[in-house]
Amino acid sequence: MVMAASLLKSLAVGATAGSAVATALAGAVPPLVALLGADTLLAQEQAASTLGALVACSAELRTAAAHAGAIPPLVERLKGDMMQGTAALALQHLASGSPENQAAITQAGAIVPLVKLLEDGMPGVREEAARALWNLAEGSYETQLAIARVGAVIPLVALLKGDAQEKATLSLLNLAATD
Repeated sequence: MVMAASLLKSLAVGATAGSAVATALAGAVPPLVALLGADTLLAQEQAASTLGALVACSAELRTAAAHAGAIPPLVERLKGDMMQGTAALALQHLASGSPENQAAITQAGAIVPLVKLLEDGMPGVREEAARALWNLAEGSYETQLAIARVGAVIPLVALLKGDAQEKATLSLLNLAATD
């Protein structure tokens, strides 16, 4: 299972939106979502990582992953001790350009754990959390307010001093934007 997911990830990395490869990969989404509930952490990690790569390819794959139920287990991974960066990256791509997915991710409770990762995560995890928040907030004044209300501004400002300056700045600008 893990090897197959790894191969799918390799295919996804080279795929472009609308390509035959991206279209063919849609059939892999439901088994990968099921693999998020596997008994081993390695299988779960590979499934989340592969889903992140797949959904980055196209809007079709983002929709397929959301409809297959990928969002709740990925949000749950944000709250655990492992896979937080991988889950944040997958959610970041799921939210990209998809108001429907943005709303589903927000409703699944992703905002609070993403903000917590801004404060407590490793440097790479903090950056992925900032990117995910950016994509969640894009185009949604209500989500922007929700992110600000749970205390994201202070950790985003703190990131301005670190390696994730660009993503933190973009997230702050998005929170400052009004419709």
